Formats: sequence, structure tokens, C-alpha cells
Amino acid sequence: MKRSLKKKNSFIRKTRKIKKHVKKINIHIDWDSKDNGYSSLNNNRVLRFMMNSIKNGYNLIQTQPKKPFYCKGKTTLYLQAVKVKSWPVTPNWDWHGKKDYIKCMTLKNWIKISPCTKGSKNAKVMVKLKSNPYVGGFATYLMSIFSGYITLNKHKEFVKAIQQVFKHKPAYIHNQDVDWFHIKEYIKQN
Repeated sequence: MKRSLKKKNSFIRKTRKIKKHVKKINIHIDWDSKDNGYSSLNNNRVLRFMMNSIKNGYNLIQTQPKKPFYCKGKTTLYLQAVKVKSWPVTPNWDWHGKKDYIKCMTLKNWIKISPCTKGSKNAKVMVKLKSNPYVGGFATYLMSIFSGYITLNKHKEFVKAIQQVFKHKPAYIHNQDVDWFHIKEYIKQN
């Protein structure tokens, strides 16, 4: 009897499907709430998704293709994790005698906004959080929330900036072109 039970358990373990790493997550967020959606980003579900993604080599978190979000009121962030090893453009944040730097209007010492003199003409918000081979894109912002670098007050400054720039226009997070975390206006491609 014990032997057949052992065989059955062994068979079950071998035939069970192993879940693949979940590379997508949907986050419902209210940018106009009292905390500007901070609690929607700062929770265990988002932390688990980010840490599992990074652990499995999916270092960059961005919006899913053709699923932009809005920066006012209630919206859903449709996020995905992808693998990125390097970025084609790696400018400095400030001038410091270098010709290649983020040439946008400085709103705060850690936030720059459109107009920008380089790059696409889409409206954008640049954040002084640099991607690397281990963590990139929106993951840099989430990591900063979980580490305490982005406090509730800093998050409110960020939300104020994205609302000022995008108003009621759709936005997206791609972050595979430049290594600084940024959000761009979504312009539908035909």
C-alpha cells in the first residue's frame, strides 16, 4: 500500500505543469487619490512581480504594447517585464561639459520635462533614475519606492509633473532607447 502511494505521488510531481514566470501585471491606480496612487505601487504584489522578474533576468519593466495609460484620475497600468542588456543612448543627466546630455527643461533637480531639444517630439517626463543591466525602466522607479528613496512626497512631485505634461493625453513607458527612466506621450501608429 505504501509503495503504490509513493508511486502515485511521484507520478503527480512529474506530470504537474510548472508555471512559467509571469511577465505581465495590471495595476489599477488613481492618480487623483489622496496619496496619488502611491499605495497602488507600494505593495507586496508589485514587489513580488518586480523581484521575480529581475531574478529571472527580465530587468526592464515597461507598459505592454498598444496599452497606454492616463495620468489623471483612475487608470490601469498594463506592465510587462522584458530583458534588456544595454541601451543605444546613454546621455549624462546634466551638461558638465559633455555634449551628450538630457536637453529638457528642469522642473526639479531629479525631474526634467518637455520641451526637449533632442529625441522624439513626443511630450516626455525624464526622471533621474538610471537603468543598468540588473534593473531598468519603470523597475528603477518601483525599486526606488521600495528602498525608500522615492517617498510619498517625491512621488507626489512626480505625479504633479506627469499630470502637468500629459494632461488628458495617453502616455506609455518604453525605456529601451535611453537608459534614464522616462514616460512619453503615446501617439497611435497606423
